Amino acid sequence: MKWVFLLLITLVTAFTGGCIIQQPQAQPRESKPGLGMWVWEPRQIAEEVEQDKLIQFCREQGVNRLLVQVHLVPGSVERGAPALEYPAQLRRLMIVAALEGIRVEALDGSPEMAKAQNRANVLAVLEAVLAFNRTLPVKSRFVGVHYDIEPYLLADWNTDQREALMRDNLVLMALVRERLRNESPSMSLGASIPFWYDEKDNLGNSYTLEFQGQTKNFHQHLQDLTDYVAVMAYRKNALGENSITHHVQSEVAYADQIGRGVFVGMETNRLAETPDITFYGVSPEYFWSEKRLVDQTMGGRPGYAGVFVHSYEGFVRLVEKPIVRVDQIGPSATD
Repeated sequence: MKWVFLLLITLVTAFTGGCIIQQPQAQPRESKPGLGMWVWEPRQIAEEVEQDKLIQFCREQGVNRLLVQVHLVPGSVERGAPALEYPAQLRRLMIVAALEGIRVEALDGSPEMAKAQNRANVLAVLEAVLAFNRTLPVKSRFVGVHYDIEPYLLADWNTDQREALMRDNLVLMALVRERLRNESPSMSLGASIPFWYDEKDNLGNSYTLEFQGQTKNFHQHLQDLTDYVAVMAYRKNALGENSITHHVQSEVAYADQIGRGVFVGMETNRLAETPDITFYGVSPEYFWSEKRLVDQTMGGRPGYAGVFVHSYEGFVRLVEKPIVRVDQIGPSATD
C-alpha cells in the first residue's frame, strides 16, 4: 500500500533528521481576493440538509473556498486501506460545490500532528484524500489540502522541545509536499499559522531554526514548503496598530518575495476570554466594512490571496441571514 511506503519514508526521516525536498512551484493566483472559511463539524458533511445550508450560505455571502475537515473511517488504517468517513455524502458536497464554483480543500488539524510519532497517521489521512479524489470527476475533486496544526498549544512548546516540534512539523510538511508533487501536482498545500511567529527571535524564546540547510523563522520555512499560509491575524479592526493588516506585514512581504500566497484570517466565533480578537457580536455591516478595508489595503500586494473566516458556525451567526434548502442538485460536474 502507498501509505505503508510513506510510513517507511517517515522512519527513514526520523533517523536522518530531515529530508531535502524541492520547493513548490507557485500555484496560479486567482484573479481577485478569495473569501474562504473553515468548516469543522462532521454533520455539515454527513447531513444533506446541512450541506444545502452550507452551499446556500456560500452563494449568498460570496464564499468561494472551503476548508472542510475530513476524518478517517475507524479501523481503516489497521486494515491497510485508509478511507474517509461519509464518502457518498462527501461526494455529493464536492460535486455541488464544483457546480457553484467553490474550491474545496481537505482540512486536517490538531496540535498532536506536529509530533513525529503521529506522522504516519497524518500521512494516512492524506492517502485517503488522494484515493477519494481518484473516485471523483476531475472538476469536483479536492483542489488542495490544508493543515491547521498549531503546535504551540502543546505543553512541550514552552520547553527545550520547541525546536524539535518545529522541525518535526516542517518534516511533515515536506513529506506532504513531495507526495502531492508525485501524485497530484495541481493540488495546493496550505497551512494555518499565528501572526506572532515572526516576533520571537530572542535567545531562549526563538522561532528561528535551521532546516534543509537554511536558517529562517518558522513561518518562512512553512511558507517555503506550502503554496499559501492562512495567517490567524485575529483582531477586530482592519487598520492601525495591533490590527489585522498590521500583523500580516511580515508574512505578506515574504510571500511577495517567494511567489506564494497569504490568506488573512478573521475570527467570528465567541471567545469569552479574548473578546477583543473576534468579530462575534458586532454588526454585519461592521464586519463587511473591515473586510473591505483589508482587501483594499492588501489587495495590491502580489502575495495577498484574500480572507479566510473562522469559522462557518460563527460566520452564520454574524450575518444572520435566512438560509433555505437547495431544492435540486444540478447535473454532476464532468471531466
